[in-house]
Amino acid sequence: TVRSLTATEESDRYLMNAPGLLQSLAHVARGEPFSYTSSSLGRKMVSLASGKARLHACIAVMNLSCGKSNKIEIANIPDVLEAMRDVMLGTHFTSGQVAQEARLKATTCIKNLSNAD
Repeated sequence: TVRSLTATEESDRYLMNAPGLLQSLAHVARGEPFSYTSSSLGRKMVSLASGKARLHACIAVMNLSCGKSNKIEIANIPDVLEAMRDVMLGTHFTSGQVAQEARLKATTCIKNLSNAD
């Protein structure tokens, strides 16, 4: 899995150069794609990505955010920053252990990006 590939810094260079990888991870972390359901209360957006997929996407981005040379590149991708924000806020996430873990990983990612090594 991408999560496993990001666990070692040796693969960072290849993953960071993979076209669209960070944007794709951001979309999954955010919960995209979405479906819309209607009820008497109105329309509701429902994530089609599983909680585990979202968690693993957060872990992958967090792992990549540890690399010194990756920080600026990741921080310059609005989709990634917005996705980590949405995960931290619990947007489109059901409550539970997986959601809590994802929030922790997203928060750690932002902390990693803010530390200038």
